[in-house]
Amino acid sequence: MGGGNRPVWDHGEEVASDGARVMSHGDEGTRGKSGQAGAFSRERVRDFPNVVGYRRNDAFCPEDWLWEDTVNRGNHQSRGGGRSVMLAALRLIWLLGYRRVCLVGCDFAMAADRRYWFPEQRRDAAVRNKQQSYRLLSRCFAALRPHFDAAGLRVWNCTSGSRLEAFPHVDLARALDAVGVDTSASTEGMYVAR
Repeated sequence: MGGGNRPVWDHGEEVASDGARVMSHGDEGTRGKSGQAGAFSRERVRDFPNVVGYRRNDAFCPEDWLWEDTVNRGNHQSRGGGRSVMLAALRLIWLLGYRRVCLVGCDFAMAADRRYWFPEQRRDAAVRNKQQSYRLLSRCFAALRPHFDAAGLRVWNCTSGSRLEAFPHVDLARALDAVGVDTSASTEGMYVAR
């Protein structure tokens, strides 16, 4: 929701400058007051408080990944595939200034009898595709690791039994102790009587 009162996509009567309806990417699942599916509002991300947007790219380049002006989520299928929100999430974490990251729940494993941590049915083809995604992501992370180390980004895999080997495996309790918050600072004297 944008601005707390309606979604960025407005199901009203918005039209483009040429008189044509401005439509979403074929989202037939949402219908607004006009009965028309997914018309975009003229509002933009910048119009909403505490919401940011970013441009993404689908051409993975480990040398540029931390510094490029877009957020990479892996490679498009035409470049070998391997897109994942995990790559975008790590980049956003970096941009927000975090330099220590604990990965939790990243087991990089899926099998016919072990899918997700929640009950979910997956066909054999989906399991094979997910396993391939894990292999591709593992290569991406291995390529990124030296660049993370050089930039001071520490990523620890705190998932017991994880097959992701690009980052050191660290016990979650130990990792949390290592990134503890220093609470020794005092606020005394911050407020001055006027």
